[in-house]
Amino acid sequence: MTQAPPEIPTDEVGLIRLLEATPAGDRYAICERLEKQIVDQARARRLFERAEAEVLHGEACERLRRQLTAALDAAAAELRKAEGLLVDLCGSSVYDVEYAEGVGADDLLHMVTTAHRSARIASTLQKTIAA
Repeated sequence: MTQAPPEIPTDEVGLIRLLEATPAGDRYAICERLEKQIVDQARARRLFERAEAEVLHGEACERLRRQLTAALDAAAAELRKAEGLLVDLCGSSVYDVEYAEGVGADDLLHMVTTAHRSARIASTLQKTIAA
């Protein structure tokens, strides 16, 4: 357990900071100490529950933000790969006639390139929002 201070903060902001610095499995001990410190068990529990709810909400937001970053980065990487494959199909070393001369191939490359650009922009925006 993270070493809790001798006295547990009795204001919500201070308690939130302490809970954020404490591993989830060790937080109940803080609740028990808070109950003894405040003496009013119901008041101590309400304070702890509000602070813990705020901490859990923040942790859920951070977890989802990391997952979103990973998903957007993966999407951009896969679209970059698709773009490269289309270029290879049209290049002189392979020259797949359906892709190199087909009417739809230019549109396909345009759409994949646009999607790749959009994924990169989305990733950048997400990182800006989360900063």
